[in-house]
Amino acid sequence: MTKAELLELLLWEWPARSGGVFAGLLTILYVNVRYSWLAVLSSILTLAIGVNLIYVTFAQRVPWATSVSSGSDDASPHPYQRLLDAMRDNTASDAKSKHQRAISTFVSAFHHVSVELKSIVLIESNEKSLICFFLFYVTWRLAALLSTHTLLLVALISAFTLPKLYYTNQELIETKRNHVRQCLDRQWSNLKAKSTATTDQVRQRSRRL
Repeated sequence: MTKAELLELLLWEWPARSGGVFAGLLTILYVNVRYSWLAVLSSILTLAIGVNLIYVTFAQRVPWATSVSSGSDDASPHPYQRLLDAMRDNTASDAKSKHQRAISTFVSAFHHVSVELKSIVLIESNEKSLICFFLFYVTWRLAALLSTHTLLLVALISAFTLPKLYYTNQELIETKRNHVRQCLDRQWSNLKAKSTATTDQVRQRSRRL
């Protein structure tokens, strides 16, 4: 997933897709809080294997059940034989291409995140690094008070709401930010001028002495 695609997802350019991803991530967080993923995966596989084991055994012992379900008079030795054959008919190149696309997407996302983190740590942009410093500091302090799941929930909701809120009110936010920046620049200029004047006075006094 590229940066543009991620931005479209967070800005709800495609509401159905963004809503599905948001709901899926919320479900994962909820299940992770309530249950163990090992227990959930084991229970799903146990139920799937158990139900299919009963169905396949019954279908093979009673040929008419398979012929009725398939709509054919020829009873298949295995009710899932067509599905198994279709799975085996998939060429290795198709499977390889699918795996390569999945690996490429993961590597691209990991590379993008690593580049962004490096640019933040190496202070490519003072403003971006300062914002991230504040966010990481707040997260660090909140981690001592709140659980990891709560922090992840807040981060997920913020990721799907704050970017949309920012772009909707971008003009107003940029105006306020520029005003704050100008005020800070003036304060810094005044402080710098005062410090320079104080330094000059100290130097003059030291010369007189």
